[in-house]
Amino acid sequence: MGPAILPPENTKHLEISFKTEIEYHMAIKYVHSNIAGFHYSHPIVGATEKSQLHEMLNEQLKATGNLSDDIKKQITSHIESSRITEEDLPWFDKNDARLCFFIWYKCIKTTIITTQNGNNSTITMGEIRNIMGKQTYSPLYLSLIKEQKSPTIKTCFNETLHFLNMLTYEGILRINIIDIITSQFEAYKAKTHQLDLPWITNKEIDNIWAIDSIHKFLEKFNFKHEFTFPHNVSKDNFNNLITLAFDTSESIPDVDKLKELQRLKKAWQQKKYRATLDNKNRKTHQITMSKGIDDKISFIKSKLEEKANSNSELHNKRIFTKNEIIEWLINEEYKRQKDS
Repeated sequence: MGPAILPPENTKHLEISFKTEIEYHMAIKYVHSNIAGFHYSHPIVGATEKSQLHEMLNEQLKATGNLSDDIKKQITSHIESSRITEEDLPWFDKNDARLCFFIWYKCIKTTIITTQNGNNSTITMGEIRNIMGKQTYSPLYLSLIKEQKSPTIKTCFNETLHFLNMLTYEGILRINIIDIITSQFEAYKAKTHQLDLPWITNKEIDNIWAIDSIHKFLEKFNFKHEFTFPHNVSKDNFNNLITLAFDTSESIPDVDKLKELQRLKKAWQQKKYRATLDNKNRKTHQITMSKGIDDKISFIKSKLEEKANSNSELHNKRIFTKNEIIEWLINEEYKRQKDS
């Protein structure tokens, strides 16, 4: 004989409600594993509206005869005691783009193995690897979270918390997972500290140029742009991807990272300098002249300054640069030739 099905008018007060989608997902998962005794098809996070999740949870409880005050308290208590929130991870700064991208990246690429050591469970983590660059997300991640094609700092932060909450491990083991990832981040950060990365976050940097400039370097180490970087990241976060490339690329020796970042920084400084000249209608000219020319320019410079400053106070003295002297001589000769 199947479970007793209560009339709809007698069950409304027994329905379970949550404020967030992730709480509904956790509740449905808990019902499947601990109450219902069989599995429905579980929706992945990000693929179903909250109103649909509400209906799904309560319909499943009703259908299995588990819609009761005791079950309601049991599920609510489980969510309250097991959910990981940002308050539980105060160091996980949702405004730190490098941290959010790194931890999210490690989650979507992670394989997790639980081992029993006596009465204690420990977790070890590895990174999925596919040299063809075809598998962007781990099967575990895709079984829990909807694939994100356009990640931002906010989605990376939120999805990391969702991923941890959807794992079936006890709370302490889920915290252990984030601790492992964080220790990896700190290790990379320590190693890359000497690589002089802060300049990359300068808002003036041409991020598209920097990404393109670094692409060939990364390819030498079989580092796939479309495989490793989050897809379709907004231009505002391109500079974080440059940093992420070095954070997550274990195959690139630190000495090569250092050389490439030094080259990239120098190239960017030259690009910025050329842009400054363009804004002033100036251009750098590389001209090779005989050794004696420098003395002649200095002589002309002193004569012009002497003439220009003959009636000037000391604080108003006019000083010419050598560039100005050469430009003046060229303009004078140009006028003479043009008027002759």
